[in-house]
Amino acid sequence: MSEIIFQWYTQSPDLDKLIDGVDRALNHSCKSLLILACDDNKIETEVYNTFLMSLSMPICGGIYPKLTFDNLLMSTGFIVIGFKDELQIHNFLSISQRSKEEDTIELEIELYTTPSIQSYFIFYDTFTSNSEIFIDTLFYSLGNVQVIGGGAGSLSLTQKPCLFSNDGLLQDACQLVSIDTPLHLNVSHGWKTFKGPYLVTDSDKKKLYTLNYKPAINVYKQAIESTNQYTLNDDNFFSVANRFPLGIQGAGTEILVRDIFKKEQNYLECVGDIPINSMIYVLTGDEHSLTSAIKNNSEINKHSLPDVINSLFMVNCVSRYLYLEEYFHVELEGILKKYPSKHKMFGVLSMGEVTNSYSGAIKLLNRTTVLGGF
Repeated sequence: MSEIIFQWYTQSPDLDKLIDGVDRALNHSCKSLLILACDDNKIETEVYNTFLMSLSMPICGGIYPKLTFDNLLMSTGFIVIGFKDELQIHNFLSISQRSKEEDTIELEIELYTTPSIQSYFIFYDTFTSNSEIFIDTLFYSLGNVQVIGGGAGSLSLTQKPCLFSNDGLLQDACQLVSIDTPLHLNVSHGWKTFKGPYLVTDSDKKKLYTLNYKPAINVYKQAIESTNQYTLNDDNFFSVANRFPLGIQGAGTEILVRDIFKKEQNYLECVGDIPINSMIYVLTGDEHSLTSAIKNNSEINKHSLPDVINSLFMVNCVSRYLYLEEYFHVELEGILKKYPSKHKMFGVLSMGEVTNSYSGAIKLLNRTTVLGGF
């Protein structure tokens, strides 16, 4: 069983503090480590590499905009989670160059995973292309397994090495970690349909060109301005768009949220793919609907998070935090109150959340809170 036997955090950005945390984990006889770091630590890749390659035990994890430890929101610092046994960790490299290698990736996944393992962590470089090809292939390869994870990287939107491994920091990669224990998932977002649905008539992965055969930018602008509350222009685009993400119609009433992070003259670019011929909505929400979503939604895939668990891993969207601001702590407190655990809750604010959808398929989500209890 993949049992956590050590938890540690510091808000110091100094690598010496991380080294101290890892030494403490070694003194607790940990056989594997999950290491999480804040991007604002501003540590050079070469410095990380020297430290990481000195470690003999299996390591995984990544660098994120922010971290959480219980109800603490961390802008700098580190979290170290130690496991009793050696975790099976595999790094899939050069993902952006493997757009037509689904069969090869599938074989690689099957080679480096064990059929009896039914739970996984996944960490990946947010800014690599084809990450959703890997995520989709993961489901085709492993079937009905439980997955939780998120996109690592920087809010500067600049791609750089961001995944921890025994070979140093990795870029353009996905990391799959086998967790030999049942994983119970909760997924919620609290966003509601505002306008739509619209048919996606032209798109290319993350780029959305047309809806209902009309320029997507024009359709989006018209939807937002229909209430006369907002006027959308180049100067306020991202502040307004932060209130109105997109949502892809999933199975049944499920909505898969898509965050808009770039606007060009002829397309909108999202954090996740927008499949052609899918139906999408313009969404809206407020502080109450978002923070109460966890309380009102306690099941996914017929797996209900138990009242008493040993450990709780949260993957929450950094855009969700940027929208909620001071209300984000209300969400953290609500999670801790509803899902107490023997250990502290540790988590990341990611740029893309990965878990099972209502249908069981492994999907990339945005603006969503994902909890993994184990």
